[in-house]
Amino acid sequence: MKSSLMVKSVVLAMVLAMVASMAAFAVPISVEVQSIFKFSRSSQEGVLPFTSFSNTHEFRFRASDSGKWTLHLDTAASGAIQWNAPKFRAQLIATPVTFDVWGGGYDLGAASVNTDPAALIVMGSAAMRPFAFGGMTNNVAAGQAKVRSTFKVADANIAAVVHYLNNQRTYLEAYGDYNLDAATIGGIVRAGIDADEDLNTTAVVGFVKTEVGGVNIGGSAGARFGDSIDGDNVAFGIVADTKLQDGALVLQGEYVNRQKNFYDDQAHDAGYQNGTERFRNAYSSAADGKGEANLIRFTGTWLGEANKTRPLHNVLHATDYAVLTNLKGPAFQAIVQRTKDVSEEPELKLVARAGTRFLENNLWAVGELNMWKDEARVGSIAGVAGKDTRYQLRGVARYNLNDVGWNNWFLVGKFDYSSTSDGDETGSTRSLTGELWYESGKVRIVNGFTSAKASNADKPTNTISAEFRLKF
Repeated sequence: MKSSLMVKSVVLAMVLAMVASMAAFAVPISVEVQSIFKFSRSSQEGVLPFTSFSNTHEFRFRASDSGKWTLHLDTAASGAIQWNAPKFRAQLIATPVTFDVWGGGYDLGAASVNTDPAALIVMGSAAMRPFAFGGMTNNVAAGQAKVRSTFKVADANIAAVVHYLNNQRTYLEAYGDYNLDAATIGGIVRAGIDADEDLNTTAVVGFVKTEVGGVNIGGSAGARFGDSIDGDNVAFGIVADTKLQDGALVLQGEYVNRQKNFYDDQAHDAGYQNGTERFRNAYSSAADGKGEANLIRFTGTWLGEANKTRPLHNVLHATDYAVLTNLKGPAFQAIVQRTKDVSEEPELKLVARAGTRFLENNLWAVGELNMWKDEARVGSIAGVAGKDTRYQLRGVARYNLNDVGWNNWFLVGKFDYSSTSDGDETGSTRSLTGELWYESGKVRIVNGFTSAKASNADKPTNTISAEFRLKF
Protein backbone atom coordinates (compact mmCIF):
# COMPACT_ATOMS: atom_id res chain seq x y z
CA MET A 1 0.00 0.00 0.00
CA LYS A 2 1.13 3.56 -0.68
CA SER A 3 0.39 4.59 2.89
CA SER A 4 2.70 1.91 4.32
CA LEU A 5 5.49 3.07 1.98
CA MET A 6 4.91 6.64 3.11
CA VAL A 7 5.18 5.70 6.78
CA LYS A 8 8.38 3.73 6.25
CA SER A 9 9.87 6.57 4.21
CA VAL A 10 9.08 9.13 6.91
CA VAL A 11 10.61 6.89 9.59
CA LEU A 12 13.79 6.42 7.57
CA ALA A 13 14.07 10.11 6.71
CA MET A 14 13.71 11.23 10.32
CA VAL A 15 16.23 8.71 11.63
CA LEU A 16 18.79 9.53 8.93
CA ALA A 17 18.42 13.26 9.57
CA MET A 18 19.04 12.81 13.27
CA VAL A 19 21.99 10.48 12.81
CA ALA A 20 23.51 13.01 10.42
CA SER A 21 23.04 15.74 13.02
CA MET A 22 24.94 13.64 15.57
CA ALA A 23 27.92 13.44 13.27
CA ALA A 24 27.88 17.15 12.50
CA PHE A 25 27.26 18.54 16.00
CA ALA A 26 28.14 17.56 19.54
CA VAL A 27 24.88 16.28 21.03
CA PRO A 28 24.18 14.38 24.27
CA ILE A 29 24.31 10.62 23.67
CA SER A 30 23.81 7.87 26.22
CA VAL A 31 23.96 4.10 25.97
CA GLU A 32 22.55 1.78 28.62
CA VAL A 33 22.87 -2.00 28.83
CA GLN A 34 20.87 -3.95 31.39
CA SER A 35 21.39 -7.66 32.04
CA ILE A 36 19.12 -9.82 34.19
CA PHE A 37 20.18 -13.28 35.34
CA LYS A 38 17.67 -15.40 37.24
CA PHE A 39 18.06 -18.81 38.89
CA SER A 40 15.09 -20.73 40.26
CA ARG A 41 13.90 -24.11 41.41
CA SER A 42 10.32 -25.34 41.73
CA SER A 43 9.76 -28.56 43.59
CA GLN A 44 7.68 -30.16 46.29
CA GLU A 45 10.71 -31.12 48.34
CA GLY A 46 14.22 -29.75 48.68
CA VAL A 47 15.77 -26.40 48.00
CA LEU A 48 18.96 -26.82 45.98
CA PRO A 49 20.25 -27.21 43.35
CA PHE A 50 18.71 -24.59 41.09
CA THR A 51 17.12 -26.25 38.08
CA SER A 52 16.22 -23.27 35.92
CA PHE A 53 18.31 -20.40 34.54
CA SER A 54 17.23 -17.48 32.36
CA ASN A 55 18.96 -14.36 31.13
CA THR A 56 17.69 -11.30 29.35
CA HIS A 57 19.60 -8.27 28.12
CA GLU A 58 18.37 -4.81 27.15
CA PHE A 59 20.18 -2.16 25.12
CA ARG A 60 19.04 1.45 25.09
CA PHE A 61 20.43 4.21 22.90
CA ARG A 62 19.45 7.82 23.65
CA ALA A 63 20.40 10.93 21.72
CA SER A 64 18.84 14.39 21.66
CA ASP A 65 19.38 18.02 20.85
CA SER A 66 17.28 19.95 23.35
CA GLY A 67 14.20 21.50 21.80
CA LYS A 68 15.06 20.22 18.34
CA TRP A 69 14.99 16.42 18.10
CA THR A 70 15.14 13.14 20.02
CA LEU A 71 16.10 9.60 18.98
CA HIS A 72 15.53 6.46 21.09
CA LEU A 73 16.39 2.88 20.10
CA ASP A 74 15.63 0.00 22.51
CA THR A 75 16.28 -3.67 21.87
CA ALA A 76 16.44 -6.82 23.97
CA ALA A 77 17.76 -10.35 23.82
CA SER A 78 17.44 -13.53 25.84
CA GLY A 79 19.02 -16.94 25.95
CA ALA A 80 21.55 -17.17 23.11
CA ILE A 81 21.87 -13.36 22.82
CA GLN A 82 20.04 -12.91 19.55
CA TRP A 83 18.92 -9.29 19.51
CA ASN A 84 15.34 -8.47 18.59
CA ALA A 85 14.36 -5.72 16.19
CA PRO A 86 14.55 -2.46 18.17
CA LYS A 87 11.74 -0.42 19.56
CA PHE A 88 12.14 3.08 18.19
CA ARG A 89 11.01 6.61 18.81
CA ALA A 90 12.06 9.78 16.98
CA GLN A 91 10.83 13.31 17.46
CA LEU A 92 11.49 16.39 15.36
CA ILE A 93 10.40 19.83 16.54
CA ALA A 94 9.92 22.17 13.59
CA THR A 95 7.95 25.00 15.20
CA PRO A 96 4.99 25.34 15.09
CA VAL A 97 4.67 21.61 14.29
CA THR A 98 6.06 18.67 16.26
CA PHE A 99 6.53 15.33 14.45
CA ASP A 100 6.75 11.97 16.23
CA VAL A 101 7.33 8.51 14.83
CA TRP A 102 7.41 5.37 16.95
CA GLY A 103 6.91 1.63 16.69
CA GLY A 104 8.15 -1.86 17.42
CA GLY A 105 6.48 -1.76 20.85
CA TYR A 106 7.80 1.63 21.99
CA ASP A 107 5.46 3.35 24.48
CA LEU A 108 5.18 7.13 24.40
CA GLY A 109 3.25 7.05 27.67
CA ALA A 110 0.23 8.74 29.19
CA ALA A 111 1.06 12.31 28.25
CA SER A 112 0.80 11.48 24.55
CA VAL A 113 -2.69 9.94 24.56
CA ASN A 114 -5.72 11.74 23.11
CA THR A 115 -9.15 10.41 23.95
CA ASP A 116 -12.74 11.52 24.27
CA PRO A 117 -14.22 11.64 27.82
CA ALA A 118 -16.03 8.29 27.50
CA ALA A 119 -12.98 6.69 25.80
CA LEU A 120 -15.06 5.54 22.84
CA ILE A 121 -11.96 6.06 20.70
CA VAL A 122 -8.53 6.05 22.32
CA MET A 123 -5.56 7.34 20.34
CA GLY A 124 -3.31 5.23 22.55
CA SER A 125 -3.71 1.55 23.34
CA ALA A 126 -4.82 0.81 26.89
CA ALA A 127 -6.49 3.93 28.30
CA MET A 128 -7.35 4.10 31.99
CA ARG A 129 -7.45 0.73 33.74
CA PRO A 130 -8.57 1.06 37.37
CA PHE A 131 -8.37 -2.69 38.05
CA ALA A 132 -5.08 -3.61 36.42
CA PHE A 133 -3.37 -0.26 37.09
CA GLY A 134 -2.18 -0.15 33.50
CA GLY A 135 -2.73 3.57 33.16
CA MET A 136 -2.55 5.28 29.81
CA THR A 137 -0.19 3.93 27.17
CA ASN A 138 0.50 4.79 23.56
CA ASN A 139 2.54 2.00 22.03
CA VAL A 140 2.66 0.24 18.68
CA ALA A 141 3.29 -3.48 18.25
CA ALA A 142 6.31 -4.96 16.50
CA GLY A 143 6.02 -4.65 12.75
CA GLN A 144 3.86 -1.52 13.04
CA ALA A 145 4.57 2.19 13.18
CA LYS A 146 2.84 5.51 13.82
CA VAL A 147 3.64 8.98 12.54
CA ARG A 148 2.05 11.92 14.34
CA SER A 149 2.08 15.68 13.90
CA THR A 150 0.78 18.05 16.58
CA PHE A 151 0.10 21.75 16.15
CA LYS A 152 -2.39 24.53 16.85
CA VAL A 153 -4.90 26.19 14.55
CA ALA A 154 -6.63 29.30 15.93
CA ASP A 155 -6.08 28.10 19.53
CA ALA A 156 -7.42 24.62 18.74
CA ASN A 157 -5.14 21.70 19.65
CA ILE A 158 -4.76 19.35 16.67
CA ALA A 159 -3.11 15.92 16.40
CA ALA A 160 -2.94 13.99 13.13
CA VAL A 161 -1.76 10.36 13.15
CA VAL A 162 -0.93 7.80 10.49
CA HIS A 163 -0.92 4.24 11.87
CA TYR A 164 0.60 1.62 9.59
CA LEU A 165 -1.03 -1.64 10.71
CA ASN A 166 0.14 -3.97 7.94
CA ASN A 167 0.32 -4.16 4.14
CA GLN A 168 -3.45 -4.60 4.10
CA ARG A 169 -4.62 -1.75 6.32
CA THR A 170 -3.58 1.71 7.51
CA TYR A 171 -5.42 4.10 9.82
CA LEU A 172 -5.60 7.87 9.51
CA GLU A 173 -6.68 9.65 12.68
CA ALA A 174 -7.28 13.26 13.66
CA TYR A 175 -8.00 14.72 17.09
CA GLY A 176 -8.96 18.29 17.93
CA ASP A 177 -10.20 20.23 20.94
CA TYR A 178 -11.00 23.88 21.59
CA ASN A 179 -11.49 25.68 24.93
CA LEU A 180 -14.57 27.85 25.27
CA ASP A 181 -15.27 30.01 28.32
CA ALA A 182 -17.31 27.34 30.11
CA ALA A 183 -16.48 24.14 28.27
CA THR A 184 -14.09 22.26 26.01
CA ILE A 185 -15.44 20.85 22.77
CA GLY A 186 -13.72 18.50 20.39
CA GLY A 187 -13.84 15.48 18.17
CA ILE A 188 -11.95 12.50 16.79
CA VAL A 189 -12.05 11.01 13.30
CA ARG A 190 -10.57 7.57 12.55
CA ALA A 191 -10.46 6.32 8.96
CA GLY A 192 -9.46 2.74 8.23
CA ILE A 193 -8.01 2.52 4.69
CA ASP A 194 -7.98 -1.06 3.41
CA ALA A 195 -6.56 -2.74 0.30
CA ASP A 196 -10.15 -3.92 -0.25
CA GLU A 197 -12.08 -0.67 -0.67
CA ASP A 198 -15.29 -2.36 0.49
CA LEU A 199 -13.69 -2.69 3.94
CA ASN A 200 -12.87 1.00 4.34
CA THR A 201 -14.41 2.45 7.52
CA THR A 202 -14.77 5.85 9.19
CA ALA A 203 -15.53 6.45 12.87
CA VAL A 204 -16.47 9.92 14.14
CA VAL A 205 -16.83 10.97 17.79
CA GLY A 206 -17.73 14.38 19.17
CA PHE A 207 -17.39 15.36 22.81
CA VAL A 208 -17.83 18.14 25.36
CA LYS A 209 -16.28 18.65 28.80
CA THR A 210 -17.51 21.18 31.36
CA GLU A 211 -17.91 21.87 35.07
CA VAL A 212 -21.24 22.34 36.82
CA GLY A 213 -21.37 23.12 40.53
CA GLY A 214 -17.96 21.61 41.24
CA VAL A 215 -18.68 18.46 39.21
CA ASN A 216 -16.61 17.75 36.10
CA ILE A 217 -18.83 16.29 33.37
CA GLY A 218 -17.84 14.84 30.02
CA GLY A 219 -20.07 13.45 27.29
CA SER A 220 -19.17 11.61 24.08
CA ALA A 221 -21.22 10.35 21.15
CA GLY A 222 -20.15 8.81 17.86
CA ALA A 223 -20.84 6.48 14.97
CA ARG A 224 -18.89 4.25 12.58
CA PHE A 225 -19.62 4.03 8.87
CA GLY A 226 -18.61 1.95 5.86
CA ASP A 227 -19.94 -0.30 3.10
CA SER A 228 -19.39 -3.32 5.36
CA ILE A 229 -21.39 -1.76 8.25
CA ASP A 230 -25.16 -2.17 8.29
CA GLY A 231 -26.66 -0.27 11.22
CA ASP A 232 -26.05 -0.80 14.97
CA ASN A 233 -23.09 1.55 14.63
CA VAL A 234 -23.54 4.08 17.46
CA ALA A 235 -21.79 4.57 20.82
CA PHE A 236 -22.21 7.16 23.57
CA GLY A 237 -21.21 7.77 27.16
CA ILE A 238 -21.12 10.20 30.04
CA VAL A 239 -18.57 10.51 32.86
CA ALA A 240 -18.55 12.69 35.96
CA ASP A 241 -16.25 13.25 38.90
CA THR A 242 -15.99 15.60 41.84
CA LYS A 243 -13.42 16.33 44.54
CA LEU A 244 -14.65 16.91 48.07
CA GLN A 245 -12.93 18.00 51.27
CA ASP A 246 -10.27 19.92 49.37
CA GLY A 247 -9.46 16.97 47.14
CA ALA A 248 -9.13 14.37 49.88
CA LEU A 249 -12.25 12.52 48.66
CA VAL A 250 -12.87 11.82 44.96
CA LEU A 251 -16.12 10.40 43.57
CA GLN A 252 -16.48 9.20 39.98
CA GLY A 253 -19.24 7.72 37.87
CA GLU A 254 -19.57 6.69 34.24
CA TYR A 255 -22.01 5.07 31.85
CA VAL A 256 -20.94 3.92 28.37
CA ASN A 257 -22.99 2.08 25.75
CA ARG A 258 -21.71 0.67 22.46
CA GLN A 259 -23.63 -0.96 19.63
CA LYS A 260 -21.98 -3.94 18.03
CA ASN A 261 -20.83 -2.39 14.74
CA PHE A 262 -19.11 0.56 16.39
CA TYR A 263 -16.38 -1.83 17.54
CA ASP A 264 -13.33 -2.06 15.24
CA ASP A 265 -11.39 -5.26 15.91
CA GLN A 266 -8.36 -4.07 13.90
CA ALA A 267 -7.87 -0.69 15.55
CA HIS A 268 -4.88 -0.33 17.84
CA ASP A 269 -7.10 0.09 20.91
CA ALA A 270 -9.26 -2.93 20.02
CA GLY A 271 -7.87 -4.96 22.93
CA TYR A 272 -8.89 -2.24 25.36
CA GLN A 273 -12.35 -1.91 23.84
CA ASN A 274 -12.72 -5.71 24.05
CA GLY A 275 -11.12 -6.07 27.49
CA THR A 276 -12.51 -6.93 30.89
CA GLU A 277 -11.73 -3.42 32.09
CA ARG A 278 -14.44 -2.14 29.80
CA PHE A 279 -17.00 -4.14 27.86
CA ARG A 280 -16.23 -7.81 28.45
CA ASN A 281 -17.18 -9.83 31.50
CA ALA A 282 -14.05 -11.28 33.13
CA TYR A 283 -14.84 -14.92 32.37
CA SER A 284 -16.56 -14.50 29.02
CA SER A 285 -14.88 -15.48 25.78
CA ALA A 286 -12.92 -12.87 23.84
CA ALA A 287 -15.59 -12.89 21.14
CA ASP A 288 -18.25 -11.86 23.66
CA GLY A 289 -16.63 -8.45 24.04
CA LYS A 290 -16.65 -7.60 20.34
CA GLY A 291 -20.34 -6.85 19.95
CA GLU A 292 -22.95 -4.78 21.71
CA ALA A 293 -21.90 -3.92 25.27
CA ASN A 294 -22.32 -1.42 28.07
CA LEU A 295 -20.57 -0.36 31.24
CA ILE A 296 -21.68 1.30 34.49
CA ARG A 297 -18.96 2.10 37.04
CA PHE A 298 -18.82 4.02 40.32
CA THR A 299 -15.57 4.75 42.15
CA GLY A 300 -15.03 6.37 45.54
CA THR A 301 -11.50 7.10 46.77
CA TRP A 302 -10.47 8.55 50.11
CA LEU A 303 -6.97 9.94 49.62
CA GLY A 304 -6.64 12.00 52.76
CA GLU A 305 -4.56 15.13 53.07
CA ALA A 306 -1.28 13.22 52.69
CA ASN A 307 -2.12 11.45 49.40
CA LYS A 308 -4.36 13.87 47.53
CA THR A 309 -1.69 14.70 44.96
CA ARG A 310 -1.25 11.02 44.03
CA PRO A 311 -2.60 9.60 40.72
CA LEU A 312 -6.11 8.40 41.52
CA HIS A 313 -6.06 5.07 39.73
CA ASN A 314 -2.86 3.68 41.21
CA VAL A 315 -2.82 5.19 44.66
CA LEU A 316 -3.60 1.74 46.12
CA HIS A 317 -1.65 -0.88 44.20
CA ALA A 318 -2.05 -4.39 45.60
CA THR A 319 0.73 -5.99 43.54
CA ASP A 320 3.51 -3.43 43.13
CA TYR A 321 6.00 -2.89 45.98
CA ALA A 322 7.48 0.24 44.38
CA VAL A 323 4.44 2.54 44.38
CA LEU A 324 3.90 1.87 48.09
CA THR A 325 6.71 4.26 48.93
CA ASN A 326 4.57 7.13 47.61
CA LEU A 327 1.74 6.28 50.01
CA LYS A 328 2.08 8.84 52.81
CA GLY A 329 -0.98 8.02 54.90
CA PRO A 330 -4.23 6.01 55.00
CA ALA A 331 -6.16 5.64 51.74
CA PHE A 332 -9.28 3.69 50.80
CA GLN A 333 -11.02 2.92 47.54
CA ALA A 334 -14.23 1.17 46.50
CA ILE A 335 -15.27 0.32 42.92
CA VAL A 336 -18.61 -1.06 41.73
CA GLN A 337 -18.80 -2.03 38.07
CA ARG A 338 -21.50 -3.68 35.99
CA THR A 339 -20.60 -4.86 32.49
CA LYS A 340 -22.80 -6.52 29.90
CA ASP A 341 -21.32 -8.14 26.81
CA VAL A 342 -23.13 -10.44 24.39
CA SER A 343 -23.10 -13.32 26.88
CA GLU A 344 -26.37 -14.20 28.57
CA GLU A 345 -25.89 -12.38 31.87
CA PRO A 346 -24.23 -9.16 33.06
CA GLU A 347 -21.29 -9.24 35.45
CA LEU A 348 -21.05 -7.34 38.72
CA LYS A 349 -17.57 -6.62 40.05
CA LEU A 350 -16.86 -5.19 43.50
CA VAL A 351 -13.42 -4.02 44.61
CA ALA A 352 -12.35 -2.75 48.04
CA ARG A 353 -8.82 -1.48 48.71
CA ALA A 354 -7.06 -0.08 51.75
CA GLY A 355 -3.48 0.84 52.54
CA THR A 356 -1.23 3.08 54.58
CA ARG A 357 2.28 3.84 55.75
CA PHE A 358 2.74 2.48 59.26
CA LEU A 359 6.28 3.66 59.99
CA GLU A 360 7.65 6.75 58.34
CA ASN A 361 9.80 5.70 55.39
CA ASN A 362 9.95 2.13 56.68
CA LEU A 363 6.74 0.09 56.48
CA TRP A 364 3.87 0.18 53.99
CA ALA A 365 1.02 -2.24 53.24
CA VAL A 366 -1.91 -2.44 50.83
CA GLY A 367 -4.73 -5.01 50.68
CA GLU A 368 -7.43 -5.63 48.07
CA LEU A 369 -10.61 -7.71 47.95
CA ASN A 370 -12.21 -8.52 44.58
CA MET A 371 -15.56 -10.18 43.95
CA TRP A 372 -16.97 -11.21 40.55
CA LYS A 373 -20.62 -12.22 40.27
CA ASP A 374 -21.93 -13.54 36.94
CA GLU A 375 -24.84 -15.95 36.57
CA ALA A 376 -23.37 -17.15 33.25
CA ARG A 377 -19.90 -18.26 34.44
CA VAL A 378 -16.98 -17.19 36.59
CA GLY A 379 -14.33 -19.80 35.73
CA SER A 380 -12.95 -22.69 37.74
CA ILE A 381 -10.35 -22.86 40.52
CA ALA A 382 -8.49 -26.03 41.55
CA GLY A 383 -10.85 -28.24 39.56
CA VAL A 384 -14.06 -26.66 40.89
CA ALA A 385 -16.22 -24.94 38.27
CA GLY A 386 -17.52 -21.75 39.85
CA LYS A 387 -21.28 -21.47 39.93
CA ASP A 388 -21.71 -17.70 39.87
CA THR A 389 -19.29 -16.01 42.30
CA ARG A 390 -15.53 -15.78 42.58
CA TYR A 391 -13.35 -14.06 45.19
CA GLN A 392 -9.77 -12.85 45.38
CA LEU A 393 -7.94 -11.41 48.38
CA ARG A 394 -4.41 -10.13 47.85
CA GLY A 395 -1.92 -7.71 49.32
CA VAL A 396 1.66 -6.53 49.43
CA ALA A 397 3.87 -5.10 52.19
CA ARG A 398 7.30 -3.48 52.07
CA TYR A 399 9.67 -2.94 54.98
CA ASN A 400 12.86 -0.92 54.61
CA LEU A 401 15.86 -2.18 56.57
CA ASN A 402 17.64 1.17 56.87
CA ASP A 403 16.99 1.40 60.63
CA VAL A 404 18.89 -1.81 61.28
CA GLY A 405 21.88 -0.60 59.31
CA TRP A 406 21.07 -2.32 56.01
CA ASN A 407 20.90 0.68 53.69
CA ASN A 408 19.30 -0.01 50.27
CA TRP A 409 17.91 -3.34 51.53
CA PHE A 410 14.19 -4.04 52.00
CA LEU A 411 11.76 -6.92 52.47
CA VAL A 412 8.69 -7.52 50.29
CA GLY A 413 5.83 -9.81 51.25
CA LYS A 414 2.96 -10.78 48.94
CA PHE A 415 -0.24 -12.72 49.59
CA ASP A 416 -2.83 -13.94 47.07
CA TYR A 417 -5.91 -16.10 47.76
CA SER A 418 -8.69 -16.98 45.30
CA SER A 419 -11.78 -19.15 45.70
CA THR A 420 -15.04 -20.17 44.08
CA SER A 421 -17.79 -22.71 44.73
CA ASP A 422 -20.05 -24.90 42.62
CA GLY A 423 -22.60 -25.15 45.41
CA ASP A 424 -21.14 -28.33 46.88
CA GLU A 425 -17.36 -27.90 46.81
CA THR A 426 -15.06 -24.92 47.14
CA GLY A 427 -11.94 -24.63 45.05
CA SER A 428 -9.16 -22.36 46.18
CA THR A 429 -5.55 -21.38 45.59
CA ARG A 430 -3.20 -19.43 47.79
CA SER A 431 0.26 -18.03 47.25
CA LEU A 432 2.72 -16.61 49.78
CA THR A 433 5.87 -14.81 48.62
CA GLY A 434 8.76 -13.35 50.58
CA GLU A 435 11.62 -11.46 48.93
CA LEU A 436 14.81 -9.81 50.13
CA TRP A 437 15.86 -6.95 47.84
CA TYR A 438 19.01 -4.92 47.44
CA GLU A 439 18.61 -2.02 45.04
CA SER A 440 21.12 0.77 44.59
CA GLY A 441 22.03 2.66 41.46
CA LYS A 442 22.88 0.17 38.74
CA VAL A 443 22.63 -3.00 40.80
CA ARG A 444 19.62 -5.03 41.91
CA ILE A 445 19.69 -8.35 43.76
CA VAL A 446 16.49 -10.22 44.64
CA ASN A 447 16.27 -13.44 46.64
CA GLY A 448 12.78 -14.88 46.84
CA PHE A 449 10.69 -17.75 48.12
CA THR A 450 7.14 -18.58 47.01
CA SER A 451 4.83 -21.26 48.34
CA ALA A 452 1.71 -21.97 46.23
CA LYS A 453 -1.05 -24.40 47.26
CA ALA A 454 -4.25 -25.46 45.50
CA SER A 455 -7.10 -27.11 47.39
CA ASN A 456 -6.93 -30.18 45.13
CA ALA A 457 -3.17 -30.70 45.68
CA ASP A 458 -1.67 -32.71 48.53
CA LYS A 459 1.38 -30.51 48.97
CA PRO A 460 2.35 -26.94 48.15
CA THR A 461 4.72 -26.12 45.32
CA ASN A 462 7.68 -24.20 46.66
CA THR A 463 9.88 -22.05 44.45
CA ILE A 464 13.11 -20.30 45.35
CA SER A 465 14.78 -17.78 43.08
CA ALA A 466 17.76 -15.47 42.87
CA GLU A 467 17.90 -12.57 40.44
CA PHE A 468 20.85 -10.34 39.57
CA ARG A 469 20.28 -7.18 37.53
CA LEU A 470 23.11 -4.95 36.32
CA LYS A 471 23.05 -1.70 34.36
CA PHE A 472 26.02 -0.28 32.54
